[in-house]
Amino acid sequence: ALQAGAAILATVFSLVMSNVGATVLLVPLAVSIAVAAGANPAVFALTVAISTSNSFLIPTHQVNALIMGPGGYRVVDFVKSGGIMTVLFLVVSAMVIVAASTCWCCWCIYVCIISGINWCSSSSCPRPGSRPASPR
Repeated sequence: ALQAGAAILATVFSLVMSNVGATVLLVPLAVSIAVAAGANPAVFALTVAISTSNSFLIPTHQVNALIMGPGGYRVVDFVKSGGIMTVLFLVVSAMVIVAASTCWCCWCIYVCIISGINWCSSSSCPRPGSRPASPR
């Protein structure tokens, strides 16, 4: 519940300020909440970092604003389609983060996908919290 709250707060903050500003402001807060709750601070920080990219609801992101004029879109159009995308983004990212933080094999796959490195195998797969081995 606390992690979902951090994700929603990060999404709302990224609607009214830049993604980087929201991340810089909310990561220390999320880490403090995680420590106080006895949860993994890295998972909360990752939740905030990913959730600040959730800018589908209104055209506050540069790319959304760029296509708004030439495409003839209105704010209502963004709210209709962006609302669905925002909820979908939150649900999928929460599932991925929870899976990656609880299952070391899922963590390995997640790290491989994010880093683009093909070094995951059953013998060299890193545990959550460990540093990945350098590719050969």
